[in-house]
Amino acid sequence: IGNPNGLPVVFLHGGPGSSLKPSYRQLFDPNVYRVVLFNQRGAGKSKPGGSLINNTTWHLVDDIEHIREILNIDKWGVVGGSWGSTLALAYAEKYPDKVHFLVVCSIFTCSSTELNWTYDGNIGAAQLFPEAFERFRKKIPDNEQTNLLQAYHRRLTSDDLTRAEKIKFAIEWCRWETIISTFTYCPESVDADIEKAQQFGVSLKNPQEKSSIPGTIVHGRYDCCCPVSTAYHLYQSWPDSKLIIVADAGHSQSNSALRQAIVEAIDQYKPPG
Repeated sequence: IGNPNGLPVVFLHGGPGSSLKPSYRQLFDPNVYRVVLFNQRGAGKSKPGGSLINNTTWHLVDDIEHIREILNIDKWGVVGGSWGSTLALAYAEKYPDKVHFLVVCSIFTCSSTELNWTYDGNIGAAQLFPEAFERFRKKIPDNEQTNLLQAYHRRLTSDDLTRAEKIKFAIEWCRWETIISTFTYCPESVDADIEKAQQFGVSLKNPQEKSSIPGTIVHGRYDCCCPVSTAYHLYQSWPDSKLIIVADAGHSQSNSALRQAIVEAIDQYKPPG
């Protein structure tokens, strides 16, 4: 979308396993940018839907590069949020000479600290949403509750469960993540994306310095899904970055304050004139 002769930018949606939304296009000035948006493997209109076969972080990173080559784009800006920030950072590390700039928001790097924050009932998000976590935890037998992430993964990939049974676990996983992603907690309005919970790849463990790539990090102060400390540590390791912490926002880009901050961050990289 946008200006065919504009500055190329690729947008990376969240998830894994989520998909493109019309609102993502609205982050970009169509008079200035040539924006490329695609559904990642197993997500949205990509087929086969929900498949984990050949669907890892590095498969997706190489997909991004393949799209750039097909479109004959020399270099482009890379924009991504949540899981999309993981892919953006991974892509920039593998193909730094192809990146004009980075704008990443709601940062997630798949570190053990972040995973423990989300799935360990003794710390993190469970302390803020105890009733929601209790529902998430109770779907798993007591003897498997020491590692809920693995327990849910086993059920979503099991050959012994029917698709209907798998979907029930996927809904519960998505319900938990959706609740902690919203700034205003309203369990009655949670609409779980069934496929989202079936996609988890191997991602960044130790993000390297990106000193030669300018970038902006945008993060909600009250992000209960991906704590703001992750964004701060990334900022500390990335000399050419700016950090914007949005005071009245959580994780979801549906938050108006967070969206506005992302738009302003992207606009900083408009070419002169």
